[in-house]
Amino acid sequence: MRQARGNMLFLCVAIGCLILVLTGIAFWFQLVFFSNQRLQDSGEKVALIAAQKLNENDNVGRLNNLIGDSRELVFTARHMHDVTLNNPHFRDYEKLAAQYVEQTREGARIVGDERQRLVNATVADMRKLVKGKTTSLGREVELFDAAVDKPVILDFKLGSLDNMESNVQAPHVVPELIAHDQAHSFLKRGKDFDFYVAGKSLKLPAPDDDLDFLLSPLPMAVNESAAPMRLVSEKHFKPSVSILENGNDAIGSSMLMPSCVQVLMSVKMKSKVVNGVETGTRSLSTACTNGALPPAK
Repeated sequence: MRQARGNMLFLCVAIGCLILVLTGIAFWFQLVFFSNQRLQDSGEKVALIAAQKLNENDNVGRLNNLIGDSRELVFTARHMHDVTLNNPHFRDYEKLAAQYVEQTREGARIVGDERQRLVNATVADMRKLVKGKTTSLGREVELFDAAVDKPVILDFKLGSLDNMESNVQAPHVVPELIAHDQAHSFLKRGKDFDFYVAGKSLKLPAPDDDLDFLLSPLPMAVNESAAPMRLVSEKHFKPSVSILENGNDAIGSSMLMPSCVQVLMSVKMKSKVVNGVETGTRSLSTACTNGALPPAK
């Protein structure tokens, strides 16, 4: 009888221990799920906040249009100068036409310098944003016998979508320029209008081929509506500059204004009862900034 009672007591203790173990495992998996959801929310929030600043006040869209207008001015000024050289009726205006060409070329250089300044300023702002977010991502959470560290940003990259072009429409009022751009594959054909490719130097004919005209990728307006800021798939992300790599500051620059942000974050969970028992999870979030505003009519 005593042996039977002892066996029963041992069985009850074993069952109780098993229940505790199963409860602990279930709680641990619940904690992993909670941490992953918390991490995903934090990553998406950081990516969207950063993406919102990339085209704030349509800075990129307006700069792209300014570059396109500057390029058109240089082309038409050169064409007008050639007319004064080849037509005796306008030869007296050759000096004035030459002066106008130089003014448009100098304007193109100024616009190019401003583009690079804006790119550098944007990258610097993103570095400040990352430093601020690394100190404001919440705090450690303690639940019963486990603790969850605060989320950490591992990688922070700027770039664009792999098939994204510019928002600049082709100027059909200058057929000679359109013919040149079509011959050099500078244009993409859209449903309602043609638009320029991004990330490729849109060289003009000589002697103005020493000038660089670079358009940044940006979603264009469709049906008179700007594309909204949104989360996108990481499969189509094309990086151009890294702000953080594996938690460390990365040194880099870009020639183009970024339109997308990709953030890789991680969080660690550890047991407060059993030393050395810990796990971690990661989350990758990619966001695209809002598109260019519709062109003014």
